[in-house]
Amino acid sequence: MIRRSVSRAIITFAFGVLLSGCASGMSDEQVRTVRPERSPDLERLAVFTGRWESVGEGRLAGVDEPVKLIASSETVWDCDGWCMVERGVVQMGDLGETAVMVVWTWDAREGLYRVSWFDNHGGTAVGTASYDEASDTWRLKAAGRGPEGRTNFRGAARFPDGYTMVWAWTEWDRLMMTRKSDLQGTTHRK
Repeated sequence: MIRRSVSRAIITFAFGVLLSGCASGMSDEQVRTVRPERSPDLERLAVFTGRWESVGEGRLAGVDEPVKLIASSETVWDCDGWCMVERGVVQMGDLGETAVMVVWTWDAREGLYRVSWFDNHGGTAVGTASYDEASDTWRLKAAGRGPEGRTNFRGAARFPDGYTMVWAWTEWDRLMMTRKSDLQGTTHRK
């Protein structure tokens, strides 16, 4: 009986310490109203917002001829301007349509952009992006998984003017030893 009482007392004490460690010392109202300042780095993403139409070409592993790529998308701010969401449809030759969604945000602690990508074939990827001001180029790298297994992606995009994006995208196997696809094209703001 004493052993049980001591065990309960220790568990109650540990639970109390745990709960008090989670408490911020702020009232419920203060917790609801505290919001960090939005980073100016998020504004750099504004160049991607809008409606876009893309044309390009892809070279796919195992396919002899280049594949024509046509896409349309819309990119908007979400979560009160803390992230950006792109939704689009990509047509690659006779391979059919792929619906995609991409979410971008700024990770202030790490000093980089976080990117998550999803498609209607079960493909997902997460990665990071950076902006090189000297070359006016966005660079993206991601790792993902799709119907063919794990993959790695590398890409770059430039905006020669406010209405045009020139981009290139390479998909590699899991170990980055074999190229699965090379895509490149131009995107125009609608």
